[in-house]
Amino acid sequence: MDVAATLLRTLPSLAALRALLLSGNQLGDAGLTALADAAAHGALSQLERLYLDNVQLGDQAAAELAAALDTGALSPSP
Repeated sequence: MDVAATLLRTLPSLAALRALLLSGNQLGDAGLTALADAAAHGALSQLERLYLDNVQLGDQAAAELAAALDTGALSPSP
C-alpha cells in the first residue's frame, strides 16, 4: 500500500478534521485515490468541506471520490 494512503488512514487527528483545503496541489489520481481510500476506512468521518480546485483530478480518482460520496464515506455530518 502507498505510504500516503497508509498515513491518511492511520492519523487519528484526521478523524476530527472538518475542512480540508487541497486546492492548487497537484495531487493527481494517486493522491486523490489515497484520499478516497482514507475516507472509505473512516479516517475523515467528520469532514464537512473538501476543496479540490486545480488538483489534476482524472477519471479514475473522480470515480473513486464519487463512490466515497455514494457510500457516505465523504459526507457532511448531520
